[in-house]
Amino acid sequence: MKSLKLIPAAFLLFAPTALLATRSSNGSMPSQSAPATDGPKYENSADGLQKLMENMLDAARAGKHEQLAHMLRDTEIPNCGEWLHMMYKSDTADSWMGLCEPTLLGQRHQELTNQLVGIAREGGHITVRNVTENPEGGKGGLESGMVHGGKVPLDVYLASWSSAKAPKEHELAYFYYLEKKFCWDSSVQFVAFRTTQVKMTPAKLIKRVDPIYPPQFRDRHISTTVRVYYVVGGDGNVYNAHAISCDNCSTDPDLRKAAENAVIQWKFEPATVDGKSAEENADTVDLVFSPDK
Repeated sequence: MKSLKLIPAAFLLFAPTALLATRSSNGSMPSQSAPATDGPKYENSADGLQKLMENMLDAARAGKHEQLAHMLRDTEIPNCGEWLHMMYKSDTADSWMGLCEPTLLGQRHQELTNQLVGIAREGGHITVRNVTENPEGGKGGLESGMVHGGKVPLDVYLASWSSAKAPKEHELAYFYYLEKKFCWDSSVQFVAFRTTQVKMTPAKLIKRVDPIYPPQFRDRHISTTVRVYYVVGGDGNVYNAHAISCDNCSTDPDLRKAAENAVIQWKFEPATVDGKSAEENADTVDLVFSPDK
C-alpha cells in the first residue's frame, strides 16, 4: 500500500518526522513534565501500542467518537516545535513544522478517525511491529531513517490492520514513544483500504506568484536557486512554506524569505480521494532567481 504522495527522499534520510525523543541509558524516555513516580499509561513496547490501538477500536465500535477524538489528540507531540528544533538543524526542523500546525493536524485526525471507524465496522483488528528492532528497507530506507536520523535513536512502531474481508495486513500509522506516551507521525499517511478501486487526483496549481527578486542581487547579476518545502491543504491553500537546504541552493536570508513569501500565496485545486478534497503530503519546488527573468 502506498502513501498518498511520496515524501521527498532527502527528508526521509533525516527523518525529522520521526520524532523527537531522547533515551536514557536504559532505553526509557525521560519526562520533563511529569514526576518520576508517574507510570506511563501504555508501556514502551509493541504490546503497549497494541493496547492503545485496541482501545481506540473499542471506542469506534461503541460509537464513542468524542472519546476516540480525545485519544487521538493525546498522541500529538508534546512541545512539538521545541522538540523539532532541539533534535534537528533549524531549516530541517522548520520544514516539518506542519506536524505542529493545528489546521493540518485537525484534517489528519479526521482522516485517521474515519479509517478507525471503518476498520471497527469491518470487525478488523490491529497488529503492531517494533520498527526499531527490525527496520525494513535497509540502511538509508525510510524506517532506518526514522530510527537513526536524529541526534539519538528513537523508539518507532508501525500499526497495521486486517479483517476477514481484507486478510492482508494494511499499514495504518507510525508511532514514536515520547514523554511516556505514543506519538503519531501524522506526516506519513496511507491510503485507506477499499474493496472498490480508489480514484485519486493530485493537487493542481491554479495560481502561481513569482518571487520578487531583491534589487541588490539583480544589480549584481546574481543567478541562484532557493528550494521551498510546502504542504497543500484540503482547502487548496499552501501551509508551512519554508526554504530548506540543498546542493547549490542559496542560503541568503533575503532570497529565502522572498521565495517563501511567493509560495505561500500559491493556490491549488485540492487533491481528491474518491471525489473528496484531501490534503497532500509534503512537496518541494525550486525557484530560480535570475536577472534575465
